[in-house]
Amino acid sequence: MPVRTARVELSSLIRDVLLAFFLLYPTVKASCECGFVINDTQDYYTHLIHNNFSAFSPTKPLSTNPKFTRDWAIQKWGLPVMNWATPLPILNRPENVYLEDGHLTLRQEGYPKESVMSAHNDDKNEIDIEILTREFKQDSMLVHYTTHPALDDRGWLIDNATEIIALKGHRPSESFQLHRFDWTKEELRFYQNSKVVHTNNIRVPTDEGSVYMNLWADGGMWSGSPSTTDVYLRVKYLSIYHNTSASEKGTDTAFTQRCQRAGGLSTETVCYDVHISSGLQIPSSKSKSLTPFPFWVLSLFCLILAVMITSLP
Repeated sequence: MPVRTARVELSSLIRDVLLAFFLLYPTVKASCECGFVINDTQDYYTHLIHNNFSAFSPTKPLSTNPKFTRDWAIQKWGLPVMNWATPLPILNRPENVYLEDGHLTLRQEGYPKESVMSAHNDDKNEIDIEILTREFKQDSMLVHYTTHPALDDRGWLIDNATEIIALKGHRPSESFQLHRFDWTKEELRFYQNSKVVHTNNIRVPTDEGSVYMNLWADGGMWSGSPSTTDVYLRVKYLSIYHNTSASEKGTDTAFTQRCQRAGGLSTETVCYDVHISSGLQIPSSKSKSLTPFPFWVLSLFCLILAVMITSLP
């Protein structure tokens, strides 16, 4: 994808040369003012939301922490019993979202199902990574990857819209796992611990949306019967790399000016995702987008998060 600015549009050839240069001469001193490159795909992004929860103040409540409220809002709504499909009420309690031991912790009181991460607009533009605790085994867990709509107009499953893949060789309740999906115009790619496990190029979502981290159950057919113990979802860090409609059109003036002031595209101004996730680079506040997420029109998107799910407090 061409790197675009408000005044200068780089050709695809120049872009490829620049990315090759970055690959040959990586640096951990970059300021990130001119964007980000994903190491394994060489995809280029102009914006980033990055939450390293171990760097958050442990004494400041999330609801008053600007590092958190800048990017996230804790859900507070509830629903009564609706019908046979959702036989239990739903209540989102702010006290079940908190910071503990350097991790963002979501607690579910007595329910068995986790929806780890999704990007959602409506039931025709939704990307899900979901895990059911009843499918846990000692050394593996099943991960459900779904692109909605998963059913056609006749109610039949759409080929390749849903894939269930086991994450093996790890103790999911004792160690952090890395989950990721890349959303491009051409396809969706899902990763387990940095390895591609599923791709889908059918009915790729096209509308803007929001990102949700959920831990919930309603006793329905999908989530199953309620658990008698609490369930915890712990998030170590989360990164959302993305481009916007403005950066695609070359009208993102703030990004263009920021990059120009930093000296333009170079190994000193473009960061690699692997350096950010490892903590070698910390993007400055100026290099991250402060635009509310629901208003971003995404054409290229990469979400990476490290999570652990457990019934232990």
